[in-house]
Amino acid sequence: MFKRLILAGAFSLLGLGNALAACTNPLSIKDATAATISMSMASGADGFCQYNFNLSQINATAVATGSGVMTAGTQRTALATDSPGIITLGQTTKSASVPMAIASDQVGTAGTANATVFTVQGVASMTKLLVTPDSVALPANQSVNVAQVNGVATSVNTGVAGTGTQRVTLSNTDPCMSPDIAKSSAAISITSATTTSIVAVSGATVVYVCGFAFTIAPSATSADTALIEYGTGAACTSPTVLTGTFGNGDLTSAAPVTLIHYGGAGQTVMKSAASAGICILSAGTAVNIQGVLTYVQQ
Repeated sequence: MFKRLILAGAFSLLGLGNALAACTNPLSIKDATAATISMSMASGADGFCQYNFNLSQINATAVATGSGVMTAGTQRTALATDSPGIITLGQTTKSASVPMAIASDQVGTAGTANATVFTVQGVASMTKLLVTPDSVALPANQSVNVAQVNGVATSVNTGVAGTGTQRVTLSNTDPCMSPDIAKSSAAISITSATTTSIVAVSGATVVYVCGFAFTIAPSATSADTALIEYGTGAACTSPTVLTGTFGNGDLTSAAPVTLIHYGGAGQTVMKSAASAGICILSAGTAVNIQGVLTYVQQ
């Protein structure tokens, strides 16, 4: 009887082995709630079933996947201390360089802040990294020390101009004041009582008078006078008066001439309208007015 039981047990085990080899009778594994755990299986070369578990929790917390911050679902691992790429906490140098690859999703977009983007933190005594921008504009209000101009050391303090002297220009809002605009001069020579053109009309330009000086000779009959005006045409048609009447009240020809001068300080003292010229309106018996007018016409 005892021998029969042993043989029956042996035959039963052989039957179980055949079932395992075919993996047709897998184990049913359940969790604490009696729910079946999801897994896949396959027959191994040794005839046993191989079970592949889908790990969905760590420490009763959903498994953390992808990039992101550490959570309770992040499994703790340890790196081998003999790995050449390991730097222990507090270690500041490495005996040899270690190649490093940065994932494309850790690079980010230039100029855009991102918490997951790879960054480099330096120390206060480190050598600054000099970056030469190509098409990327620098932030506004950058503080720079200009050591060269045109590849030559910057000229400082007083002295002669050189290749290291940066060229500047003054505002030419007032053409009489600008040193970059040449001034013109017109002679004043009037010997009769009439309207005399001093600066002729030139297209739609404006005449800026920078200064003038002239003398008015006395007359024995009636006082000689002059005033400055602007207008259109050769004789200032439809004139607009720019000054009052300058004159010599002496009726004795032996009296000295009267000198009239104004301006000359490097700024405009009067100007015409566009498409107009400058004239002098003279009056008197023996008129003799001589002088010069400096101007810019543009």
